[in-house]
Amino acid sequence: MKESKILAVRDQQSGPAAPIMGIPVERVSFAEVNEAWKAADKNEAKEIAERWAKNATKVEGVSRETLEQSAAMYLA
Repeated sequence: MKESKILAVRDQQSGPAAPIMGIPVERVSFAEVNEAWKAADKNEAKEIAERWAKNATKVEGVSRETLEQSAAMYLA
């Protein structure tokens, strides 16, 4: 937990922000998040999505594509 930080995704301003309860906050722009998502390893994202689906009690109302996109965002 000592290495933890909060990423605040917002507009186009990036950089450090005031800590919250002693936890460092880093502002990240939507563009940065989008680029990180695009750069995420899609094969690894598929593997993660498969693991999530396999280990879930139930996956309902979520397409495989959405699950894989969510896994790519997780990697970003």
